[in-house]
Amino acid sequence: MTETNKYQKERESIFIFSWGYPSNSTKGNPFVEDAVHLAHENGIQTTVVVFQFKNIIERFVPFKKHLTYSSKRGEGISVVSIYNIPLIPIGWRKQLILWQAKKGIQKLIQQKGRPDLLQQHYIFHSMPYITDHIAKTFDIPYVLFEHSPIYNQKHFDTKFQTFCHPYFTKTSFKTFIDNAQDVFAYKVQTTALTGYFGRNFKTFDGFLPNYLLSSPSNHGDEVAKTAFTFACIGTIDDRKGTLRLIEAFSKIPMARQCQLIFCGAGPYLERAKTMIQDFGLENNITITGFIPRASVIAQLKASDYLVIASSYETFGMTCIEAMAYGIPVISTKCGGPETIINESVGILCENNDVSDLTAALINGFDNKEKFSPTTIQKHFHDHYSENCAWNKMKEIYFKD
Repeated sequence: MTETNKYQKERESIFIFSWGYPSNSTKGNPFVEDAVHLAHENGIQTTVVVFQFKNIIERFVPFKKHLTYSSKRGEGISVVSIYNIPLIPIGWRKQLILWQAKKGIQKLIQQKGRPDLLQQHYIFHSMPYITDHIAKTFDIPYVLFEHSPIYNQKHFDTKFQTFCHPYFTKTSFKTFIDNAQDVFAYKVQTTALTGYFGRNFKTFDGFLPNYLLSSPSNHGDEVAKTAFTFACIGTIDDRKGTLRLIEAFSKIPMARQCQLIFCGAGPYLERAKTMIQDFGLENNITITGFIPRASVIAQLKASDYLVIASSYETFGMTCIEAMAYGIPVISTKCGGPETIINESVGILCENNDVSDLTAALINGFDNKEKFSPTTIQKHFHDHYSENCAWNKMKEIYFKD
């Protein structure tokens, strides 16, 4: 038996805990979706567990509609309903939540067998005390992954308390992290998280699955290109720099020769529309709203540049999606993107600086020929392909 096969025999089943797994929502959750795909495609039996919190009244009167979860590529998805009684003391409420979670997982184990590993995503949002409790109850090791961009900004302690109150404190949360087999975060987060909790957070950056690259049927309809196009993908809000990008685009001399496409929606949508009208750029700037991932990729392939105008990002998944198709990237220095982009694949500009972003757009328009699609794609394949990610994940899944 080979070394790899020996490890595969030892660890062949995992439960993945996460909020926001792909559902009937078009927004989805590509980080978790790709992690599930990676394990599933490499022979690891995966079961995604979504803890869905409901008011106790819904146990008897289902008046509120919840998301329905769908399996796209064969992995199992199980929803564990947890009913909350908001008026009882917090300590009792926590114990009730843990009891319900344990019962739900116990039923899953009876159906699917005991997993060899628990994998928790979005650890600060998904109440990892559940994962820690399940791990102790059933004697299963667990690993933690953090993706959220809120832990790449100032006032870390305030943000932590906002998301984690009232179920646990920093001290109790540190216990969950210490009990994990491993903890992972994006490169720009690891220093802050390691310093805050005193546990070494390892780096695990994003990747793009092979199925998105190799299957034309997943790419949706081709998008017709009618002009030099800048694309921006994500929520229409302040963190994504939507209004700054509109202003910067309005200042470039060639604005009326170009198109700026926003794939997304969000709290700044009406403000963005008003700003576009004020600049008289209704024929040059389009906001699509949230669209399926396949449609986003089709738009990327029809664009000359992807633009990231964010004030902070932990990684930049859209950045590597663009590079996979040989599309150069213009980005602010907002955390993650500068760990990805070099001068052969894109242009970096100062953060929260409309003038510098304007200059970057002009530079991109004038110097598009400097960027070789072949070179950009090679950079992607060397660092962010599915094969690269699997080589890293093997160290997690097949750990002695």
